Amino acid sequence: KNQSLKQLSYGIFILLCSAFMFVESTDFFFFMETFCGFLILTVNANLNIRNQKERLS
Repeated sequence: KNQSLKQLSYGIFILLCSAFMFVESTDFFFFMETFCGFLILTVNANLNIRNQKERLS
């Protein structure tokens, strides 16, 4: 549980950083790259949570 929370906060941090960079210099490619990385992070976290729930039940 703690690990997924850590991943989530890390993902939010990356999203905030990328949003700031996107505003500072409209580097669309960089923004999309970071956003895709964030999506992959959240999907992995969700899969991990689901696997842990299945193991517990």
